[in-house]
Amino acid sequence: MQTPSVDQLVGQVLGNYRLERFLGKGRLNAVYLARELTSQRTDALALYLIPERFSIDARDIFLMRFRKEAAAITTLDHPHILPVYAYGEYGSYPYLVTPYMTQGSLADVLKRKGRCEHAFVRPILEQLGAGIS
Repeated sequence: MQTPSVDQLVGQVLGNYRLERFLGKGRLNAVYLARELTSQRTDALALYLIPERFSIDARDIFLMRFRKEAAAITTLDHPHILPVYAYGEYGSYPYLVTPYMTQGSLADVLKRKGRCEHAFVRPILEQLGAGIS
């Protein structure tokens, strides 16, 4: 299975989302700015790129686990957990849709800020703890 090129996916419709812009790529996923077709809401769509070295059985297991976990996380409702609006598959590539966070991830914030004072870190840790409790 060949990894889709960014140019081939921008403009495509996946489920109820049109991919408008490529945002970035990691080892296992590519993230796009996506427009929800009904509400016109702007979201982030993460397309998971299953490694080519996976056997057919390993791919099937990955997809089965993805479907199970995605169904479970869509039911989570907590102010400190990013909601998952939708999930699905495009060909054999699974994807998740979450809000588009313009300020970036916590990792981005910490990278920009560098060494952090206790007063900055404590509320973040409290929110993390509340989200996983």
